[in-house]
Amino acid sequence: MGSLRQNFSGPSPLASQTLNPFQRAALATVLATIFLIFVGGLVRASGAGLGCPDWPRCWGHWWPPSEVSQIDDTRYDLALFNPVKMWTEYVNRLIGVTIGLFVLTTAVLSWSYRKTRPLVFYGSLGSVALVLFEGWLGGMVVRSGLKPGMVTLHMFAAIVLVSLLLYVTFQATEEHWTAELPEALRTRLLKVGILLFGGTLVQIVVGSQVREALAHVAEIPSLPRAQWIDEVGWLDHVHRSFSWVILFAGVYLAWVVFWQETPPLLRKLCFGTLTVILTQILFGVVLVYGEVPWPMQLLHTGTSAVLVCAECLLLLQLRSPRKNPMAGTPPLSADHPAVSP
Repeated sequence: MGSLRQNFSGPSPLASQTLNPFQRAALATVLATIFLIFVGGLVRASGAGLGCPDWPRCWGHWWPPSEVSQIDDTRYDLALFNPVKMWTEYVNRLIGVTIGLFVLTTAVLSWSYRKTRPLVFYGSLGSVALVLFEGWLGGMVVRSGLKPGMVTLHMFAAIVLVSLLLYVTFQATEEHWTAELPEALRTRLLKVGILLFGGTLVQIVVGSQVREALAHVAEIPSLPRAQWIDEVGWLDHVHRSFSWVILFAGVYLAWVVFWQETPPLLRKLCFGTLTVILTQILFGVVLVYGEVPWPMQLLHTGTSAVLVCAECLLLLQLRSPRKNPMAGTPPLSADHPAVSP
């Protein structure tokens, strides 16, 4: 084939630097939100979505009841009481509240960026609005009795939230990222990256619809678990077929950066993204041929958030670089250092 490598000698990513309080808070919030998506996947995979049949209370209490006798049997069907599912759902709510506090803290700390990097400030405020919407939407999911479409919207809003938080974090830590590339190569990779990201969002929506269908199929008592996937029908076939688009885009990105001389961080992002795609496909295969084990449902759902974050970072890395990446950084001070060597 011959070597496709170009004579490229871009700078390496900035080495070990100390993050300021906002940067640390924003990064922690991104990681915590990903963790929350995994927990949400556990709630759905374990069938605990209605472990607390009301919202914001749980079985009529602000703190989950310790025994069924504490529940008002005139308002609730006591036959549905399950302590394990109740606590699974309630812990999910507690973590959600904690994430809300993380997002609020990040927004408060973003005040120092309001003039130098307004996108960081307004993006942080947007995250607060989005997390409030997500909390309200979670309540609507419970009140609707897990109505079809509501769960998918809840999942999609969580993906949008983590993407926005990641964008804010990237904007605030831009001096830590370098991606000097020939413009033609950058444009080619960026187009494929946009295709990959858009395709992944579509795949997440369709996958969430498959998960909703599985939840209803699981309620058929006479249906063996091994036949659940077959009952989902055409929606599952669309989900499986579309995964090839995601795979080909990921392989193409990895192939290009393998044969081109590109910054180490960009190469790691491309190969890391491909690794997550392959992992997701593996989880999907186990789900189909392994009688839908709930741990795989959890991993398949949670890893989708990791994939979105990897693709977001890839797109941000490929965007046109600032002429001066240090411009707009909050000034150094004793209590708010922007970057410490």
